[in-house]
Amino acid sequence: REIAGRSVISSRLDDPLVIDQLYRRLYEVEGAFRTLKSELDLRPIRHRKAPRIRAHVLLCVMALNVVRWIERKTEKRLPRLRDILTPLCAQRIEVGGSRFWESVELTKEQAAVFEKLGYDKPLKRFEAVLAETP
Repeated sequence: REIAGRSVISSRLDDPLVIDQLYRRLYEVEGAFRTLKSELDLRPIRHRKAPRIRAHVLLCVMALNVVRWIERKTEKRLPRLRDILTPLCAQRIEVGGSRFWESVELTKEQAAVFEKLGYDKPLKRFEAVLAETP
């Protein structure tokens, strides 16, 4: 009962601070894999050639770094950011022969996310030149 809820770490190292730091880093690595599998929804590698496998892993790590950067800047976790930004969309409108895009009005929370990331708010109306397919 006295040790319930506590963990014991056994190691050949003598310095308890080093052991604690290593254990915390292991926890961070395991957390990164959990994020890759759950929040980013990255699945097992199905490539056979080594360069493709390396590229896949590199893209996964890059995605994780971008997510961590966004989470630090906004002080919100990825699932919450998805909830906030998913309603943000734009639609193509044609009025009197002119075409333009119009985005929905930003909520205060969406505007705060853009501000914390250091980006300007998206324009309400804008023109986008789309490349035509041959």
